Amino acid sequence: MVQHVDPAEKRIILTEAFELQLARFSPLTYDEWNKDDKRRKYILRLFEISECADERLTQKAVELFPHELHLWQSPSNSFHTTLLCEVLRKQDKVIKRLDLEACFSTPGDIKKIISAITEMPGKVQILDISRNTLQTIPPSSFFMKIDQYLRMFHCFPHEDKRTGRNRNANDTERHEIQNILDQFDNSHLEVDVGGDVRLSSRNKSDLT
Repeated sequence: MVQHVDPAEKRIILTEAFELQLARFSPLTYDEWNKDDKRRKYILRLFEISECADERLTQKAVELFPHELHLWQSPSNSFHTTLLCEVLRKQDKVIKRLDLEACFSTPGDIKKIISAITEMPGKVQILDISRNTLQTIPPSSFFMKIDQYLRMFHCFPHEDKRTGRNRNANDTERHEIQNILDQFDNSHLEVDVGGDVRLSSRNKSDLT
């Protein structure tokens, strides 16, 4: 005789299973994120949660967002980027470290992530968006969401697209970023723009 599981009960069991899986990502160290491809597993959990169309479960994904999330070199498609943006946009806590190096295939995707971080109620202490393509320098409101350190080397496209890789910020772009940092009061943000150049809101760089 086949037993029929009540749909409501099945949803509760599934929700509890997802919550347990999400909670396991929170305490992971930098090295642990690279074991057993946990980076892709985390994105997969977000995908499965979105498939459930369960608002409570989505909120749990927000609440259980890892204090450190290392997705470096884990290329994601636009749908995965949208899922990550949805969770980031609702973050009201301080994220210790967010590593998104070489994650996004198009300038539109990294632009979405920057927008989501800008809209966060909380902040990020350390953010790495290196080796993603920026068409323009992010707005000052984005830089204000980063507390300590922003790494963004090889983020700007060459005029000659045949080079196959991005370049570091040029003098004009460095000036523009430094001008943004100069607007901040009581900030300790340091920005690594590549080429051993670090701009700071504490010690104003002389780029002349």
